[in-house]
Amino acid sequence: MKMPHPVPYQGSKRKLAPIIGRYLPQGISTFYEPFAGSAAMTIYAAYHRRASRFVIGDSFEPIVRLLRAIVNEPEKTANQYKILWKGKRDENNEYFNSIRDRCNKKQHHVDLLYLICRCVKNAIRFNKSGHFTQSVDKRRLGMRPDKMLSAILGVSSILQGRVEFRVGDWLETTADARPVNFLYMVDHCARALGRYVLTQSKNSWIHTSAWHDSAQGQKTRQRRLFKPSVHFS
Repeated sequence: MKMPHPVPYQGSKRKLAPIIGRYLPQGISTFYEPFAGSAAMTIYAAYHRRASRFVIGDSFEPIVRLLRAIVNEPEKTANQYKILWKGKRDENNEYFNSIRDRCNKKQHHVDLLYLICRCVKNAIRFNKSGHFTQSVDKRRLGMRPDKMLSAILGVSSILQGRVEFRVGDWLETTADARPVNFLYMVDHCARALGRYVLTQSKNSWIHTSAWHDSAQGQKTRQRRLFKPSVHFS
């Protein structure tokens, strides 16, 4: 089976996954991808049996719901995509725009999948309000339903029963990571670690954040996390 990728957006690590994968250690207990997006590295690690279980996380809830549906309800998800893909098409883009408007209001995960597949060059764009803003690609129709079904079934077959889905900040979605686990993060997280990791002991990182209390002024809280393996790309 060819490695499946049902969420083909621009910026995904699916083409770089084989290169990044060279740096994955052997015997990973749990593979965390807290900035999942299309979950390209999770799919790679599962396909090549590099980890026993997986945690997919993202702060954007619709993408997490989409990935959960792909894994746990593959036929239903593929059929919903097929209905959208075969829907009315017109020269003035009203059909695509209507799906985009509905997605921005209701945030349905299969609407999002359709928009990703049909938008210009698969280059997704959001405004400051979190609304999908990219236009339809007039030169292409997006992934065909039969190919989408194959990709969705492929991902489901390698991840079902082995993955947990989480929505939230990466510090929250990886809070239970341990030394036998592996965290895959995108490169901008290096700056975040520089801000949050104030001290490092032999067995743990101490993450600190500060907030303002009007009665008592500035306070600091700390959270201790056992240090897992971390890789940036």
